[in-house]
Amino acid sequence: MKNLFDGSRIGIEGESRIYVQGDYTPWHNEDEDILEGQDCPLVYKNLELISIDQDGLWLEQKGTESLLEDTTWCLYETDCTGKEENYLDAETLKIQLYCIEKGFTQEQYYKKFYCKEVDSIETKEEWTTLTCSLCGQRFLYHTSNECKCSCGATLNLFPDDVKILLAPTLEIAKTIDADITIEAEYGDTTIEGTLYTSAHHGKNQDNPAPCIDDNIPIILEGTILGSHIDLDFILGCGKALGLYEYKHFDMMRFRGIASHIDINGPHHINKENFKSYKECFDAYWAWNESRGKEIGNAERIVELKDIRQAVLESLSIIEKIVKHNDEELIEKGKEWAKNIQESTEKCLKEETKHYRLFSTDRVFCGASYYSQQQNTIIPAIISYNEKFKAITLSFEDSGKKFKADEIMKELFGDGAGGKSGIAGTPRGKEFTFEDTIKVISKLNSLYMNCQCQNCFNTFDADVNSCPVCGSPDIWYER
Repeated sequence: MKNLFDGSRIGIEGESRIYVQGDYTPWHNEDEDILEGQDCPLVYKNLELISIDQDGLWLEQKGTESLLEDTTWCLYETDCTGKEENYLDAETLKIQLYCIEKGFTQEQYYKKFYCKEVDSIETKEEWTTLTCSLCGQRFLYHTSNECKCSCGATLNLFPDDVKILLAPTLEIAKTIDADITIEAEYGDTTIEGTLYTSAHHGKNQDNPAPCIDDNIPIILEGTILGSHIDLDFILGCGKALGLYEYKHFDMMRFRGIASHIDINGPHHINKENFKSYKECFDAYWAWNESRGKEIGNAERIVELKDIRQAVLESLSIIEKIVKHNDEELIEKGKEWAKNIQESTEKCLKEETKHYRLFSTDRVFCGASYYSQQQNTIIPAIISYNEKFKAITLSFEDSGKKFKADEIMKELFGDGAGGKSGIAGTPRGKEFTFEDTIKVISKLNSLYMNCQCQNCFNTFDADVNSCPVCGSPDIWYER
């Protein structure tokens, strides 16, 4: 028996029965029938009186619905003035069960759920995650869906109280006291969480990507902070939210491939051992682009933003694609993949044997290393994002020869960064297409051909002496 309300004598058993302890007079049902008693009145609607004993009475929900499924019933005590006290209905019952599970008072509950840290956010709460206290599963829930766990329980489902925030600049990030940070990296500076920090850029590149970081703790309340929203960040949030779908084999495989792609570039999805999951990634990328949002953002984010709904919606789509093989999403992904090469080629501004230069307002071009004109793989891509006014440098070899993060920091300052294989200009700052000339000049200097004037062997210009004979007498191709 769970007692409801602080200090009350109202409890619940099972999914449909309520027990009220004590003497009441008169008891009223919805037809205003009066039952003799000795204490204060009790009013109940759409509940049926089952039995009365010396300690109290049993009420049961009419029909086949549970107490939480039917929102038409109510139960309350009154004093001699007719004032309603200990009011209880389906919505109140959910709150009380949640408070019992968390150890909250009603005041603490309303403070947590209605006093927002990010006051500027106006977002309709359509998605949440629920925990079943019977089986322990956590699952995504949409307000239009039936509130029911896969184990069959409709009671004992509790929402989490986890905020997911995006801080686009280091200055903003420093003001947030986050429990978990996921890729909250700003150049050489990493914002750490009080519970855990999941980061793998720059100096953290030896750490696992968040999408496969199984050390990320599961939290029921608190704050997750990131510097940007992409697939790696979204899957890391899914781990922190404890979604049970992560135990599914295909989801684990999807996470593993997502990690490889995040580190080495999306063009690696064409590798032979990844091809069976290519349709899943194409489906997700197609859905993401269909919303008109590059990496999940409709606009350039310049202030602290609550991105919880965007993350939960993305996780729901990933579950549909990977776990349930949603045919409609898969087919749209195939069509998107078929058209993407044509779209990226339209964004091409220049190419040499060293780099391909793109300018795009929507289409992702960072994986288009293959040149139809030259019929070969080009080693580097420079991509200018017209919407976000940002520049990205990526290498086909994932940065084995040259480090993208080091190059971008050298050219644009410590705020720039990323990984060896892909890096960008500082977050929160704007650049022009003409600024790409800095990257072009740097690549041209790195890829210059050299010839040893002693043995006449040719090689790349990233050494100070001939790798064959050791002579420092080197001629550079200008």
